Amino acid sequence: MQRAITIIILLFCSIISVAQHITGFTQNKGQLTGVDANEVLYYYQSNSVTAHVRANGISYAFKNRLE
Repeated sequence: MQRAITIIILLFCSIISVAQHITGFTQNKGQLTGVDANEVLYYYQSNSVTAHVRANGISYAFKNRLE
């Protein structure tokens, strides 16, 4: 089971590395700051969502825009 999860994560990271040119993901080369910033491989930020791709998974946050 752990091997399957590792393969899925590697496949996803490969897709992200190709997709960063298409979708706006940016490779983290020290631009991010904070406690876990060094764990982030790629990130995406827009007006409504922030997503971080890490070696062990994905984290995301939706932003609530008040009008």
